[in-house]
Amino acid sequence: MERILVAGGEGTGGNAWACIEDMRLRHGFEWRVEGFLEGCTIRGLPVVGRLDDASRFAREGYRFAFAIHPVGHGKLKEEAFARMGVPLESFVTVVHPMAFTAPGVTLEPGVVLCPGSCLMSGVRIGACSFVGTNVSFGHDVQAGPFCHFSNGAVVSSYSRIGRGCDVCLNATLLDMAVMEDYALLGSGSLLKGKADRR
Repeated sequence: MERILVAGGEGTGGNAWACIEDMRLRHGFEWRVEGFLEGCTIRGLPVVGRLDDASRFAREGYRFAFAIHPVGHGKLKEEAFARMGVPLESFVTVVHPMAFTAPGVTLEPGVVLCPGSCLMSGVRIGACSFVGTNVSFGHDVQAGPFCHFSNGAVVSSYSRIGRGCDVCLNATLLDMAVMEDYALLGSGSLLKGKADRR
């Protein structure tokens, strides 16, 4: 049994827990979330410690799901990861069975893919990124680490997304769009060309 702690609270943390719990209950995964680091009590599971306690829990055999994604604060995600003080290999890569990943997709450690997400060939998602429900990626998209894609986002082919970016609810990147590091694309927005950090 893989014992997991979710780094993060309600919102993204609760969604990561829900994916893992469904994978355990309906799809036979031997994974179990036993609590949260930081955040608050969710669905009766306790907050067992702070981010700074992660290395101690790693020595006890725990692995982690990264779910710290405050929208518009990409650098805070990286700071939270650094506070944990554990290597990338300590993070589970969560691919819900109802997500589609084509041959040739690369997921770095710590990525969470929620149900209904669709990643076409040549997509690369950086470490500790979160992909919500019904997010669609065209082929050959490159996204850096610590990115967050909210429910219903659409990322067209050949797009390039920097580190720590947020693509919010139902936002769309057209083919070959570029988001600079820490950029944010607001809910319902359409990006053609380039978005930089504001």
